[in-house]
Amino acid sequence: MDGEGRIYTLKMTMFKNEFETTPRELRSLQEMSVFIILIYARAWFEAPLAADAPFNDLTLSMISTSTETSTQRSRRPRWKTFKRHFWYLGTDLVGLALFSDKVTIEEKTKMVEKLAIDKDLDKKRWTTAPQDLLRSL
Repeated sequence: MDGEGRIYTLKMTMFKNEFETTPRELRSLQEMSVFIILIYARAWFEAPLAADAPFNDLTLSMISTSTETSTQRSRRPRWKTFKRHFWYLGTDLVGLALFSDKVTIEEKTKMVEKLAIDKDLDKKRWTTAPQDLLRSL
C-alpha cells in the first residue's frame, strides 16, 4: 500500500457513516487504521535514517505480526509482505546497523565477530523470523 492508500484508509474510516460498507469492510478499515496509527506511522517517520533501517524493519515486522497488535486474519498477509521485503537485508546493508544508536554494543560486537568468522556471508540474505533475530526486544 502506497502513502496515498494509507491516507485514504484513514479518511474512509473517519467518514464511514457517509457511505455504505459491509461489516467485513468496516472491520478491515478499522484494523488497518489502527495498524497505521499505532505502528506504521513511527516507522514511516524513522525511514530516512539509513543506519536504523535494518533494526526498524525487523522491529516493525515483529510488532506488526505479534498477537497483541493484529488478528490472526491480518497477521499472515503482513508477515508474507515483510518476508518478501527482507531480501535486501544482506551483509552489505545490515552493516549500517553498526552506526545505529538503537543497536546495543553487545549486538554490534556479535555482528562484527560473525562478519569476521563467516567468509560466505556475501551470498547470504536474512530469511529468519524476526522474533528469532530480535530476542532482546
